Amino acid sequence: MNSFLLAWAGAASLVLMGYSAAAQGTYDGPLGHQLGEMPLFNGLTGEETDNAPGARDVDPPVNNWCTGATVYQLSPGQTVLMSGDNTGVVVTDPPGYKMVWEAFELTACANVTINYCVPGSVFTNHIKSLAVNCPDFLTAILLGYNTSCTATFPYLDPGTYWIPVYAAPGITPQGPYTIEVSATACTPPTAYCIPISATGPNDGDYISRVQLGAIDNSSLFQVNIAHVNYTAISTPLQAGQAHQLSVISGAYNTDQVAAWIDYNQDFDFTLDEKLGEGTAISTDSIVVFNFTVPEGTPLGSTRLRIRTASVQTGQPLPLIPCYNYSRCETEDYTVIITPGGEHPVNDDCAGATITPLGIGQGIELSGDNTGASLDNADHTFVWEAISLSECATVTIDYCVAGSVFSSFSQNLAVNCPNFATGMLAGTVAGCTVTFADLPAGTYWIPVEAGAGAPQGAYSIGLSAQEGCIVVPTYCIPTSDFGPDGGDYIGHVLLGDINNASTFEDGVAYVDYTAQTTVLIPGQGYQLAITGGDYGDEKIAAWIDYNGDLAFSAGEKLGSATTAVPNQTVTFAFAVPEEVAVASTRLRVRLAYPEDSEPGTIGPCFNYLSGETEDYTVVFNPTAIPGGQAEGWRVFPNPGRGKITLCHSGAAGQALVHLCDVAGRVLHSEQPYIGAGDAFTMDLEGRLAPGLYVLRVTTGQGRWEQRVVVQ
Repeated sequence: MNSFLLAWAGAASLVLMGYSAAAQGTYDGPLGHQLGEMPLFNGLTGEETDNAPGARDVDPPVNNWCTGATVYQLSPGQTVLMSGDNTGVVVTDPPGYKMVWEAFELTACANVTINYCVPGSVFTNHIKSLAVNCPDFLTAILLGYNTSCTATFPYLDPGTYWIPVYAAPGITPQGPYTIEVSATACTPPTAYCIPISATGPNDGDYISRVQLGAIDNSSLFQVNIAHVNYTAISTPLQAGQAHQLSVISGAYNTDQVAAWIDYNQDFDFTLDEKLGEGTAISTDSIVVFNFTVPEGTPLGSTRLRIRTASVQTGQPLPLIPCYNYSRCETEDYTVIITPGGEHPVNDDCAGATITPLGIGQGIELSGDNTGASLDNADHTFVWEAISLSECATVTIDYCVAGSVFSSFSQNLAVNCPNFATGMLAGTVAGCTVTFADLPAGTYWIPVEAGAGAPQGAYSIGLSAQEGCIVVPTYCIPTSDFGPDGGDYIGHVLLGDINNASTFEDGVAYVDYTAQTTVLIPGQGYQLAITGGDYGDEKIAAWIDYNGDLAFSAGEKLGSATTAVPNQTVTFAFAVPEEVAVASTRLRVRLAYPEDSEPGTIGPCFNYLSGETEDYTVVFNPTAIPGGQAEGWRVFPNPGRGKITLCHSGAAGQALVHLCDVAGRVLHSEQPYIGAGDAFTMDLEGRLAPGLYVLRVTTGQGRWEQRVVVQ
């Protein structure tokens, strides 16, 4: 394909695109638009220089100048044929090329396509630019997407546009000509296009590495996966500042590489948002794009798109962001646009210094919010951050002497830069905000920097206290060798539990609690356990009847020693007449005790060799106590899922679990319940009818109550 670039110093550029009849292509998805001035070039190309006086025999056509163009009315859904005669055309400003002009007026937003291959009037070169001004047609030139015969300009606003129609002997019609201009209605996207591909990156057309600021992602391609979502990987970019993007291509040596940033956050990658395009000159070729984020770019998170493709015959070149190339890969990332100019380093949460905060410790965090910028439509923030090494209740004091906030946020962020996700709300008391029972981790504090906050230097106080509810769990035995020497459990049989298993190297504990069986209190049962490939092994089993997350000596079902490999031992036992829980855990253990280890097998000891398996047993619901534990009551029961707890005991933090009969936690909350207070969990419409177990844990102990949802 022949290609010419028409350019001159100090003005916007026009682009001439040549074609062959066999090289036509099609476009899929939203294409984007180009606004503003195109890049400037120095020097001239082309051979059209006939501009001397007396060099023509006839008067030039009236539309040799844009002011002489007829303005056609064009509406979405309409096609207009624009005809003229370029006989006598002369070289005009800009010097170097001969052109005539056509024009159209839009009354509504439209996607416009100009077709230069009307039968009987075929152009072998055409200009893929559009002017928005006349006679000053060099200002705000638009650049379209081209196929062999067309130039397409998506999302044109209402207004008048001038078409430069190339008029050169040998490559355009001489005399009468016709071009076809059609318009379709604008349909702005509501989500980013996801390109697909027949071959994808399978032939080596993939992206190996992306580097931009904090983004440094090396990756291998996945077979048939043409689009990879890396938007969890992000970097801040400052508006008005220069940045450099480096992309390493894959195992094919002539791929095109291009990148875009959706600066205006409209789910569309437009021509003015393209960072650049380059060609890989070898395998693992580095393509570098130097770009500047425009001043005035909307702040916040938006998408970076990077594409590599081997462009086949009939497919668009340069690369466009949504076309389904047959051999390609696309990767999307997140960039966070931050303000330009001088701003405090912690104007962005990523710039906050993370300060450790320990239990019983009080600290003061100070900064200066001069130059802070708007984070969202309502607030201006700077950011502080803390790290907790253990669960704690944290209080933030916004009334430090000499630095009093009269307006402050009652929130705490658990993510940065995507701080709006998982935002926590605290309890406000005067000038303080308290966050109860924060797990270990890092937290970002949005410190108000607008009205109601100190302007300039500021300080906030923080303190951390114990207060987290420690929820006990079953012990999980570990082992140096585990079942590797043949010391494993081959089969467990009890009621509906019928589990034959083989061991996994190094895995000494297996959670089979999804497997259950129903036991009736007062009834007798037999548990059968088959050992592994090594004889002389100890086998034992327990049921946690009282649900206290421990296996006591009185809950042991039995123990035995195998004489030969793969021997089955049985334990006969009876379930107590009364049980306190709806479901609980069955533990089965096999071990080969060394001389230094306990010969009587226990439920939690870390034997060097052996395996442990846990299962769930469910007791007949009629056996679960229906009375109220002291200090607690629940109503209505039965009900429809709106469950209210009343407490007459000591005030304090509570951990409330709603479990199914197998013991799986379905819903959890951590309310603070005072003496005589009521707490309601509204799960109406979210629970299937049936039996559930309400489990409440406080500093005074644990209480369970079965509840029925109708």
